[in-house]
Amino acid sequence: MDRARRRLHYLQLKKGLREAIMRRHHHILDKAIDEAIDSPYRDVLKPNIEQADALLEQLINLESHCHDVLEIKQTTISELANYANPPREVHETMKATFLLLKEDKGYLESWAHIQGLLHKQGKESIISKIRDFNGDVEPKSLHTAEKILKTVSEDKTHSASAGAASFYKWSTNVIKEIREGTFQQNTSQNAIDDTQITEEDFIDSPFDNNNEAIMTTKFYDKG
Repeated sequence: MDRARRRLHYLQLKKGLREAIMRRHHHILDKAIDEAIDSPYRDVLKPNIEQADALLEQLINLESHCHDVLEIKQTTISELANYANPPREVHETMKATFLLLKEDKGYLESWAHIQGLLHKQGKESIISKIRDFNGDVEPKSLHTAEKILKTVSEDKTHSASAGAASFYKWSTNVIKEIREGTFQQNTSQNAIDDTQITEEDFIDSPFDNNNEAIMTTKFYDKG
């Protein structure tokens, strides 16, 4: 492989890690990380690999928090939706849950609007949205949901509705994972903020105009 092709290979690996982080998909991240680690450039790409690996860990943790919610039967959700005037704990819990799922806070003040969201089926259902949740939450929405849940008693929520209690548990675990998890967007030395190969990539790449590629020999341990 000549110098130009080695350079292109490096840049493609770096771009692959960028795109994987932008897309926040478990299998795409796994593939991009493995390809980078198996390449001769794993040491140079270490900051990018570490960021992608941290996001992958976060996604796995988020998936683990879904279990109880995904076990909720549709009849339980229907019971929640059929509340004419729900206890405060139920309304606030569902408000926080839907905030994390990118619903507009202004509409969530209305229980009738939340009822409509709970009645949705298929890909638009609350269960489907939680199953597909990837932790991509606006900081303002995350803060508001966290603030709401701090005013809610888990015990009172459970007493009012076992279904609402499952959503309470999911929401609090999600917030904790995003707040305390190892993945933080744009905090690595080689922060990834776009999906295009830029001039900076060429400057940062392990090549210059006169030398061959720097073929790293250090072993990068993913685990």
